[in-house]
Amino acid sequence: MITLYTAAIADRILGELGAGRSLHDICRDDGMPHQDTVLNWVKHDRDGFAARYREARQCGHGSPGYVGYSAEVADRFLGRLMSGRTLVDVCTDPDMPHHATINHWVATDHEGFAVRYRSARQVGRLTRAQVTYTTGIADQVLDELMTGRALVDICADPEMPSTTTVLKWLRDNVDGFTARYWAAREIGFHMIADETFKIVDDRSNDWIVWRRDDGTIARMLDPLRVSRALARLKTRNWLLAKMLPKRFGDRPDVHAGRSFGSDEIAEMMNLISNRSRGLPSEDEPLGEEWLTARRDP
Repeated sequence: MITLYTAAIADRILGELGAGRSLHDICRDDGMPHQDTVLNWVKHDRDGFAARYREARQCGHGSPGYVGYSAEVADRFLGRLMSGRTLVDVCTDPDMPHHATINHWVATDHEGFAVRYRSARQVGRLTRAQVTYTTGIADQVLDELMTGRALVDICADPEMPSTTTVLKWLRDNVDGFTARYWAAREIGFHMIADETFKIVDDRSNDWIVWRRDDGTIARMLDPLRVSRALARLKTRNWLLAKMLPKRFGDRPDVHAGRSFGSDEIAEMMNLISNRSRGLPSEDEPLGEEWLTARRDP
């Protein structure tokens, strides 16, 4: 369903555009319509929206927060990209443009930017691939995995190795990394399972509220927010059923929740180097499959 057009929502979008934010960024806020919906309002000039939209964009380009193209900005951006940082990470710096702006420079090959961008990304990948294995870095990766973060997301952080590098540690079982990796991933999956309750219970910004012409207040359930929450929930349930079928599949294993003996607990703690952050409670012990790192990378 398409989010209903209202003057209040239109004014909010135009105000954010005038402050220098991109439409893509604005439409990711809670209660905002999809970007395609807004562009449809522009196309059909809903209530004179097209002219106001163009004016707001023009004001935004001149706002203090807007960063336009210049040789200096491009050089600074490419230098940071070559250091191994990701596009999105670099664009969070105060003096950098929005990542949608960078993508536009690449798509239009603004002043030959596309070739330089691709070269900088390649250098950045090689820089991240050169991160050598250390116990400290491995522990950081495993700690983040235990919180439920994806490996790709973790490896996008500054000073982290590339995903290819981590997968090589996994394949070669560097310093016993393989068993610890799968143990951390399983704990992370349990954290993802807990997150599903938050998705279901979070009712903030579920409603779109606006004032009618007669001054009365009206509201409607935001269909896009509800559909996004449902998609997030289904994706997580699918992942858990595939990765931990004995616990989260359609037919859970009745033996998956048995208690551990003292020797098994000692072995489990050894696998995660005495790090207990993110462990499930004693009321929900992990299954036997947790202790067996038998998956191929």
